[in-house]
Amino acid sequence: MTEKTQKNIEISYKESLFRSIFENSITGMAIVSLEGKWLKVNNSICKIFGYSEAELLDLNFIELTHNDDKHIGLEEIKLMIEGKLDNFQVDKRYINKNGNIIHCQLSTTIVRDLDNEPVHFVANINDITKSKLAKQKIKNLLAISSKQNERLLNFAHIVSHNLRSHAGNLDMLIGLKKEDYPDAVDNEYFPHIEKAVKNLNETIANLNDVAIHNIVEVENLEPLNLLEYVNNAISNIKALHVVKKAKIKIDINKTIKVKGIPAYLDSIIINLLTNAIKYKNPDEDPKIKLIASKDDKNIILEVIDNGIGIDLKKHGEKLFGMYNVFHHNKDSRGLGLFITKNQIEAIGGKIEVKSKVGKGTTFRLFFKKTNYA
Repeated sequence: MTEKTQKNIEISYKESLFRSIFENSITGMAIVSLEGKWLKVNNSICKIFGYSEAELLDLNFIELTHNDDKHIGLEEIKLMIEGKLDNFQVDKRYINKNGNIIHCQLSTTIVRDLDNEPVHFVANINDITKSKLAKQKIKNLLAISSKQNERLLNFAHIVSHNLRSHAGNLDMLIGLKKEDYPDAVDNEYFPHIEKAVKNLNETIANLNDVAIHNIVEVENLEPLNLLEYVNNAISNIKALHVVKKAKIKIDINKTIKVKGIPAYLDSIIINLLTNAIKYKNPDEDPKIKLIASKDDKNIILEVIDNGIGIDLKKHGEKLFGMYNVFHHNKDSRGLGLFITKNQIEAIGGKIEVKSKVGKGTTFRLFFKKTNYA
């Protein structure tokens, strides 16, 4: 076999290999003239644009390009023809046969002859429309989320300011009552009212702190005494506790501390206690147990009640959703568990639930341990 024959065989093999890759590639491939006319296209590129091979070969590359993107890549093409660039890659929009916009990633290489003169381009085109639309959707959602967060922050500032004014008035009125009618403070309910107003002022101060420092850093959470917050929460719902004849049993070591934010821990415990009382079994008084335990990384607080329970097979996936209501209670708004879940997760914890209809509910709250827990 002569050297010439060997070279011809190699050339024939390379041409056959290129043809096979070109025709069977899942990527759109085309040979394009220096003027932008399609010279050869594969099946994938026909699918991308929606034209037959014959239809595409009658069209110019620029004709299919979105008007606003016709300038993209022109400078690179000029540099390739001048021998100053071998290839380039850009994202461009095109118009398919149905008139729809398609987003594509275009990779272009120039082919030269033996005299190093440019002959044609080889273009690889990938349809990235789904990816682009998905990214845009995420971008839009992030913009909406950012706007909502801004509104919520403004709302938090307004609520905190207005509540502080009202709580201050209550505090002053209680002070005046004690001065002008000292006998009235002997009423058994007065100390509870006084304590409730004190707790309200503390809660508002905590809420104000959250509003000012609205970004929660898990590493910067405070060590909070769990038993103290449980006792405060019970004090805050004293009226509901008494009216509904609730029996609350606490099994929490006084040394246990959890990582958290005061306003969030307040809210979490109050929400779960309030729910346990509101959704009581109609045939018996509410009985609630609060039990704290530890594992390697967490403090686990269980809130166990004997209430009407929740059908988790029916409502499990929606349990922590906003505005989802599962019982016919006139006070239900569908926000309590949504807020609780968001708050426990914001401080690096999680919430789990076990429940049976008519048998009560157990919520398990996982808090990050402190060095003092």
